[in-house]
Amino acid sequence: MSEKWEKVAEVREYEAEIIKSALQEKSIPVLVRPVDYAIPAIFGSGGIVEVLVPKDEVENVKKILSELEEG
Repeated sequence: MSEKWEKVAEVREYEAEIIKSALQEKSIPVLVRPVDYAIPAIFGSGGIVEVLVPKDEVENVKKILSELEEG
């Protein structure tokens, strides 16, 4: 998987859901996975996760993330 996918963000779960929705609206595949698999999420949706996208979409995704940050 690491050969095809690249991490574009490391954020809290709720932020990852916003990013995921924005990218899926543009038909960009997205994977969200916990940063540390050994620590279970015990505080709801506050855990830290990685957002991964296909390597060929990284530049496009960076532009989208920049637009999201600007509001």
